Amino acid sequence: MLTPDDHDRITALAQEFARQGRTDDLREFIEHGLSPDLLDHDGNSLLMLAAYHGQAETVDLLIGLGADVDAANQRGQTPIAGTLFKGEDAITAALLAAGADLDAGTPSARAAAAMFGREHLLALPARPAEAVVAGCFACDNTARGEALPIRERIVVTEHWRVAHAFDASLPGWLIVAPMRHVAALDDLPPAAADELGGMLHRLTAALRHEVGAVKTYVMLFAEAEGFEHLHIHLVPRMPQQPADAMGPKVFRHLGASEADRVPADEMDRLATVLANAYR
Repeated sequence: MLTPDDHDRITALAQEFARQGRTDDLREFIEHGLSPDLLDHDGNSLLMLAAYHGQAETVDLLIGLGADVDAANQRGQTPIAGTLFKGEDAITAALLAAGADLDAGTPSARAAAAMFGREHLLALPARPAEAVVAGCFACDNTARGEALPIRERIVVTEHWRVAHAFDASLPGWLIVAPMRHVAALDDLPPAAADELGGMLHRLTAALRHEVGAVKTYVMLFAEAEGFEHLHIHLVPRMPQQPADAMGPKVFRHLGASEADRVPADEMDRLATVLANAYR
């Protein structure tokens, strides 16, 4: 049986694990009986500590283990209000998707969002918890909502977001990614799958009309670490495309050096033109 000193020592360790993002160590403690809703002397839950310190993986663990996403500390602060204050957008999205109450606590999440100019995060489409993966490049960007530059939100629907590839040297290289985190086409919600064909059709028309492409290449891999989120490359095939950049060889234009990438202002200009053509 644990003595009071043992209990205090384990509690302190668990809280430090949450702050530091030592997810595996914290998981082991909880599997051996520690409550995922353990509180410190100020009423801060493990979830609050992990969220406030930007530990996305630990937040995912605690949400998955049923931690109370609305547990307020003694000052009335909730985890989601804390992440809005800290600017932890991806964790805010994960808490929102897990059902965090936007009106709980003092200040509430709504008040905190207004205070720090982050109301756009609370307007994200409601998505189930499994649809958000903190640390995923696509999910993290989607969580930023209207704070994204136009090049990252050329078209946004309930199911899809279209962006210009950030590291391409070919103007008009588009990325079409689902709003929810899926790894394979058959994981898409039926409505998202139904929308995809028409979206590719309209985007191709926009690229042909505005960029001068003769057609588009359509590719899906989603294999690179951190980019497993399903994303479709929609790439303009230009009239005078060199032979060493045709077909699969077009990937010579992706992963370009900073000096060779399409400049951000040109991506934004193209994004605006394509967005208008898409309407």
